[in-house]
Amino acid sequence: MEALKLLKFLQNMIIKGVMEKMKMKHVLLEMYCDCNAKTEKPKYCNGIGHICIQHSCEYLGCTYCPNEIAFAGSFGVVESIDDCIGFGGEMEPEINDSGEVDILLNEWKSICKKKIDEAYDEYMEFKNKINKLEKRNSY
Repeated sequence: MEALKLLKFLQNMIIKGVMEKMKMKHVLLEMYCDCNAKTEKPKYCNGIGHICIQHSCEYLGCTYCPNEIAFAGSFGVVESIDDCIGFGGEMEPEINDSGEVDILLNEWKSICKKKIDEAYDEYMEFKNKINKLEKRNSY
């Protein structure tokens, strides 16, 4: 039920647009489709994405993605399992110890934020090199 409330909220955001006083927030959701494409596919369907939210698609389900880092493509969709990773599985402690989980999650958060900053810095360095080359070649 929580997922349906969230989807309705997101749908209203898309329809109404972002109001002046409303803050923006990126939300990472895992969305899934329960549609049998051969017999049930809606006319607007072109795969899982924002269009599902806009149309309140009856086949759409979702859940949240806690403690995950991802690269989203041009439509905000993480296209490949290789483009994201979340805290879980072998990253979790051997024994279910909430104190150790907290320590590990804090370290995971710190590493993720650092990597985001590093990615930005590396990209800007690359972009500046390209701009310098273009200026040299234009003379």
